[in-house]
Order: sequence, then C-alpha cells, then structure tokens
Amino acid sequence: ASAQLAEKAIQMAQAIDFRAGLGSAKRVRADIYWKLGHTDQALAMGQSALTLLEQVGDLEQQAAARVSMAAAYHSSGQFYKAILHLQRAVRIVEQLGRQFELAIVSSNLGETYAELFAMDKALEAHQKAIELVGYERAHPDLIRNLGVDLMGVGRKEEGLAHLMTALERARHNSDPDLIA
Repeated sequence: ASAQLAEKAIQMAQAIDFRAGLGSAKRVRADIYWKLGHTDQALAMGQSALTLLEQVGDLEQQAAARVSMAAAYHSSGQFYKAILHLQRAVRIVEQLGRQFELAIVSSNLGETYAELFAMDKALEAHQKAIELVGYERAHPDLIRNLGVDLMGVGRKEEGLAHLMTALERARHNSDPDLIA
C-alpha cells in the first residue's frame, strides 16, 4: 500500500512538474525499496531523488535522501559508501541546526563505523549523539552501542557500566530486543 502511494505521489509530482515534491516522493520510494530488500532499486531511486533535491536546494530532504542511501549501502555491506553519505548528512543537519536529527544521524554513523571495527570513530559518533539528546534521555540501544564502543577501545570497566545501564533501561521499558 505504501509503495503504491509513493508511486502515485511520483506520478502526480511529475504531472505538474513539481521537482521538490518529486524528489521527496522518490526519497520515500527509495526507503520502501530498501525496507523490502531491493537495494539496487533503492540506491537508484535515492540517487535520482538526491539529484532533484540538490537542484531545488532542499537541504532537509537532501539529508534524508543521504540517510536513505546510507541505509541501503549499509544493508548491502557497502559500509564506506554508507559512511560518506552519513558524513554529508551530518554536515547538512548541522548547517540546519537540527539537534535531534543530528543525534540520529550521528548514531547511525557510529553503528556503521562499528561494522568496520573503527571503534574510536564509532565511540566519537555515539558520544556526540548522547551529548545531543542527554544521557538520561538516550535510548537503551544508543547506550548499549556506547558500551560496546568503549569495550572496543579498551575501556572495559566504563563500557561494562554502560552496557549494564542499557540492560536496566531495556528491562524497565520491556524492550525484548535489547534484553535477549
């Protein structure tokens, strides 16, 4: 159903030559392709969206398109390409002054660095995300990632403390994904 709605939005935007709307609709369609496991289609649609969004100067949607493309690259194991898109998205959301979005993109960047075992870079990105949202408001998943990063750079006691905090919060929130 959502794929059909995205296709309809693309058709409508094309019909009236609404380039910003077309770029946004294509970005949503790229997300849908990615979530369905169609990485090549997601990347092609994401690049098409990004090109349009750059032409019209829509920075917010450019950042979103880069995050979508990064997710597709990440899921296909192309971590370096994912990092490039996430780094560009970070610069855009910093420019826009969007702290919440910056925290999310930084967290995604940290997870991607961790896939490459670049734990110092992962730690830096996750610390930035936690700084932006505050430790007390940070999701248990983010705190867990921080703990793993710290363990990865040899700060075992500190890492273990964060892992325990993440587990306690996950139990408190009844989050089975983090408890298992």
